[in-house]
Amino acid sequence: MSTFVHTTLTAEVRRLRATRSTTISLLAVLVFTSLIAVATVLLAGHQENGPLTAHTLDDGIRAPAKVIGFVLLLVGVLLAAGEHRHHTVVPTLLAEPRRRRVVAAKVAAVAGLGAVVALAMAALVAAVSGPLLAAHDAPAQHLAGIPAGVLALAVTAAGYGVIGVALGLLLRNQTAALVTALVWQFVVEGILPVVLRAPNLPTYLPGGAVSSLVRLGHHTAHGEFPAWQGGALFTAYAMGLVLVATVVSVPRDVT
Repeated sequence: MSTFVHTTLTAEVRRLRATRSTTISLLAVLVFTSLIAVATVLLAGHQENGPLTAHTLDDGIRAPAKVIGFVLLLVGVLLAAGEHRHHTVVPTLLAEPRRRRVVAAKVAAVAGLGAVVALAMAALVAAVSGPLLAAHDAPAQHLAGIPAGVLALAVTAAGYGVIGVALGLLLRNQTAALVTALVWQFVVEGILPVVLRAPNLPTYLPGGAVSSLVRLGHHTAHGEFPAWQGGALFTAYAMGLVLVATVVSVPRDVT
């Protein structure tokens, strides 16, 4: 176990840090989140936007959950499929021939990154929104729900990162993996329920599970699972897809 932590996992963390597209994507989502936080406060009460409330900060922390989720999915895809594109998979397997350990290291690295980015994003929203809310005489903010919101954000980011790794392992092609994710998001979760006249179907899919999870600490919305059930379902999707990817990818030849 010690060797695994100090070699394989460390190598995957270094690979994440060295990938320029990962750094650019994460910086972009942090900038985007900052702009949204500023806009939420400045536009409150104008142009049909609701007024500032005691939950504005809490809501601002939870709002970018699916955005950060997509970015971590992209990072996971690049981490797994990128090795085949750049032909670094062979040196990786020479350093650690036990492929299951390589898969576990990739999953742990991207999940840890997701949690760290979620914490950074929550801190950034608080740092940006706090002074603006005070300057605009917003109601005193209810802070009790913020830890639950940060936890939901971290689970969402980590889970989508893990799903990205699984897709990358299964398809071994970055473009194919990203197209698959987009088709699932917009066709399976967006259009298919309308075509099938099954409005409750999205509740049972990953996106619906995340929508429930993001309400952790709040009242359950009508037609959604309780937050803990949404989190459990989303985690089951992520880990189930990793299991499938491991079973399929481990015996395959590396080309």
